[in-house]
Amino acid sequence: MLKCSHCGEWNTTTENQSHCNYCGTEFFTISAAEEQSLARRKTAGDLKIKIQESDSPVVVFFKHTFNFVQMVFLAIVSFIVWFVAAGPG
Repeated sequence: MLKCSHCGEWNTTTENQSHCNYCGTEFFTISAAEEQSLARRKTAGDLKIKIQESDSPVVVFFKHTFNFVQMVFLAIVSFIVWFVAAGPG
């Protein structure tokens, strides 16, 4: 059973019910701050520089080059960390 935060009535809910039986208010709303937080979390692990359609060919080349160098650097660091971690065992 869920109590509606808007009208205060208790609802016998089914598994997929998301709205109050009495006033129709949604039970689990996501605030704007939570939506922004979720959007930031989705893009937090993305390390690549975004390439825009309006970028000139020279800028696109340098962005691709930087993304490649960054990927190679991360691969080398990951290998070193793996090697150090596997050594003592």
